[in-house]
Amino acid sequence: MTDWHAPTSDGIPARPTARVLLLDEQNCTLLFCAIGLDGRRFWFTPGGGADPGESPRDAALRELAEETGLTGIQLSTEIWRRTVRGPMDGCVREFRERWFLACANRFEISTAGFDQLERDTILEHRWWSLAELRVCPDRLVPSDLADRLAIWLSGELSTDQFGQ
Repeated sequence: MTDWHAPTSDGIPARPTARVLLLDEQNCTLLFCAIGLDGRRFWFTPGGGADPGESPRDAALRELAEETGLTGIQLSTEIWRRTVRGPMDGCVREFRERWFLACANRFEISTAGFDQLERDTILEHRWWSLAELRVCPDRLVPSDLADRLAIWLSGELSTDQFGQ
């Protein structure tokens, strides 16, 4: 991926996105729930689209503050990258995800910073253990989130591949 904000070569609008795998002191991760276009519930991490010219790290910190109220947090180096295409605002977009890890003691989530779309679509939030993720009846985004978390918790994932 050359320029995080650059358009795709085939004209699909790009959406640079920063996501945060937020873990509490018991290695539970915070997820939000919404309903997909197919009517199914799905769970996803805090994060969202970057503003024009915004760096992945700055976007992750801003989104985390807006969606949880958490500020003053330290992010790890980038732990994953993922590019997927899917619907948003009535058209297909290419989501260029940059993932960061953050750790915090469990806290009361504040959704006061939600924008209107988030207020309209996010149904709930909760902290999930790895065991709970493995048996979640709803869709997880990404679908291999439990496996990715297990790899991270096992210490097998190196952050050196995405040095800052």
